[in-house]
Amino acid sequence: MSNLLNPLYLSAVLFFFLLEFAIAAVPSVSLNGYTITGRNSSPNVDEFLGIPFSAPPVGNLRWRPPQFYQGAAKGSTVKADTAKLCRQKKDDKMIGKEEDCNNLNIWKPDSSVTVPTEGFPIMVWIHGGSFTSASPNLSFYNGTKLVEDSIVLNKPIIMISIQYRLGGLGFMASDDLQNEYGSYNSTGNYGILDQIFGLKWIQKNIKLFNGNKNKVTIFGESAGAYSICTLIASPLTNGVNKGLFSGAIAESAYCANSYQGPNLAKK
Repeated sequence: MSNLLNPLYLSAVLFFFLLEFAIAAVPSVSLNGYTITGRNSSPNVDEFLGIPFSAPPVGNLRWRPPQFYQGAAKGSTVKADTAKLCRQKKDDKMIGKEEDCNNLNIWKPDSSVTVPTEGFPIMVWIHGGSFTSASPNLSFYNGTKLVEDSIVLNKPIIMISIQYRLGGLGFMASDDLQNEYGSYNSTGNYGILDQIFGLKWIQKNIKLFNGNKNKVTIFGESAGAYSICTLIASPLTNGVNKGLFSGAIAESAYCANSYQGPNLAKK
């Protein structure tokens, strides 16, 4: 029997063809000397989950502003296919075991989509949850559909979601922690500083994902919308069109609302 008609031969050819296709289809990005690999979340969308944007905020870095992340070992490969859940309470029970959860998720058009000269515009999602709960990793926050729709409309974008410290780990306001902020002269804003640090990471690295750092829109709902208001007003971001983002959308928030800082924490 001819090899071309031999079932074992045909099976072997098909196997190696599919194996080569699968290997070629795995999205990857070289980042600071190491490689991160993602996965295909749909035929036209690549996703990278759980990319660290700061050093782990644990131990001596707990209740401190986020610090620079050195990255993985040079020449290594890291899978970015699993996102962590920040430590938080739900129904009076502690869920999530991670304090080391300062990471972000990226959904981008795959290599079949033409990249504009300046790169894809970017939308950055900040989740709600009263600053005490939730996560950008919830299924209804998955960015695949938004990116898919943008491709269909011939206006492809990149979507990113930022995870930040929650509850007492992210917003502990206390006079005892005042001196831990260094030059910030503040207390209780660790989660907001995480968001800002994530936006700085995007400015530095998003070109590697074919993104346009000059066209970043931040958006969020509930506590995420309060975050948007804070980021607009904060001198650390320089506001809209001056630094970390060029547009902002606050969904379901009253930006003029006031916050209770250390005085509330003492009660």
